[in-house]
Amino acid sequence: MKQVAAVSRSCRWPRVALLLPVAVLLLGAGGWGCGNKQRPKPQAKVPPPRPGRSARVGRPRPKNQGPPSRREQAPSRDERSGPTKEPLPKPPGGKKQPPPGRSYREGGRLPGDLSDLLPPAKNRGKKAPWETSAAVVLEHIDPARVRAAGIRRLEGRHLVLFTDLPEAPQVDELPRVFDQAFPQWCAYFGLDQQKHASWRLVGCLMKQPERFVRSGLFPRDELPQFCNGYNRFYQFWMFEQPSAYYRRHLMLHEGTHGFMFTLLSGKAPPWYVEGMAEWFGTHHWDGKQLRTGVFPRSREEVPYHGRIKVIKDAVRQGRGMPLEQVFRLGPGAHDEQEAYSWCWAAVSYLGGHPAWRDRFRQLCRSQAADFQAGIEAAFAGDWPRVSEGWQLFAVHLDYGYDLDRTAVLYAPGKPCPDAGVTVKIRTDRGWQSTGVKLVEGKRYLVEAQGRYQLDQHPKPWWCEPNGITYRYHEGLPLGMLLGAIRPDDYDGSSPSPLLAPGVVSRKRILEPKLTGTLYLRINDYPWDLANNQGTITVTIRPQADEPGKQVGSD
Repeated sequence: MKQVAAVSRSCRWPRVALLLPVAVLLLGAGGWGCGNKQRPKPQAKVPPPRPGRSARVGRPRPKNQGPPSRREQAPSRDERSGPTKEPLPKPPGGKKQPPPGRSYREGGRLPGDLSDLLPPAKNRGKKAPWETSAAVVLEHIDPARVRAAGIRRLEGRHLVLFTDLPEAPQVDELPRVFDQAFPQWCAYFGLDQQKHASWRLVGCLMKQPERFVRSGLFPRDELPQFCNGYNRFYQFWMFEQPSAYYRRHLMLHEGTHGFMFTLLSGKAPPWYVEGMAEWFGTHHWDGKQLRTGVFPRSREEVPYHGRIKVIKDAVRQGRGMPLEQVFRLGPGAHDEQEAYSWCWAAVSYLGGHPAWRDRFRQLCRSQAADFQAGIEAAFAGDWPRVSEGWQLFAVHLDYGYDLDRTAVLYAPGKPCPDAGVTVKIRTDRGWQSTGVKLVEGKRYLVEAQGRYQLDQHPKPWWCEPNGITYRYHEGLPLGMLLGAIRPDDYDGSSPSPLLAPGVVSRKRILEPKLTGTLYLRINDYPWDLANNQGTITVTIRPQADEPGKQVGSD
């Protein structure tokens, strides 16, 4: 990769590998050095169990394929650290797998967008019970058989849940949790809550699936195999999970599918369908109030979620995905747990970034006839910045990632006057344009001064542009001033120069290898900017060519 900027011959900027993964998303390779500052919460050791294929993006297991592999089943003993140590039930092995080419209602290959779920015009009057309403589904359930199988019925306003789990607060509260999700779905997608007040789903939470087969609640032979959860219009099924959080997560995931597939219309690609289900599934529940669509602050807050770890591992191993690649994920891709993580990340990024979230949510509310076409049209004029922001988000992703404060503050650069330019750099923000264009082959002196605060606990951490050497982040002192030169015509098709910063510190001579605007930020974690206070005063002056003169940092 071409070095974005250089200093005098004796003091050049460090290579990218010393600061960040050489494996920028669009290139894919390498790892990085890391400091010793402890993150607020440890990361998960292994990926969690994933939600099963939804009725829109999965596909049945071929007839001649054996039982699910160990990877497709529940987490191993080493993978589980939740409150229960009992083995999880294995996914059911459907005895009669339908041949390829049959329709969804006949159990064939599953569709990838909402429009595929509409029955053919000639059959509109012959809907199956599960695509009519929850009331019709319930009419086909025999209460006596259900009770005889040892299955309880839990009921809320918007969910009827059948389960063989014993009475427990974290189980019996599930319909109440689901009821609080409904108005949040309506608000996000712009639906009238009162108009759909009678909307309901019928769900099954299963510890011993055979009980549900005997009771008629689980038509196993009619469904494709799945590992954790599965939605079919007004019905869903889910296996018991290793933590109370992930049990709720999976219920909200499948509930989101049911909401979208029964109340929304239009053509929606798999990444969006699964990403929204994962986004709403990622929640906070304190026993009284539910908040959906939260960004996890720690691993302990979302046990068995693991999406962040999956993406960090993928980027570290050179398997990061450009946003365009996430958009191209097809129905079959969601047989892999990693796809759910990337879809969740894409929705979290577009729906959370301060520059893009309003447009993204408007598209979600519009129920566009073709959602993907709407995305491409809405962001076409800003795509280089959308792509660049995604690279920064994915490469630096961590618990508590602050999308608002890490958003790049763009401004085109102007030539630096002979008298120089002085700018202020905020320490509580990510990359910021200096508004100064540096020209390839010229020399510039950059001097920084100021005293700022990085934290307040247990006492104020005071810092200057050379950083504090008793805490390190990505191999450099915490709080050190960094810089990168970004061409104003950057098109987003290559790794962003902002992924390859160099050291500025207190004083540095820059000899740009390309013409572009100088961007600056301090070296800090993407989740730890809000507690910074103060600014850095930076002066940039052109320098006459003086061979042999060297200016380094103090």
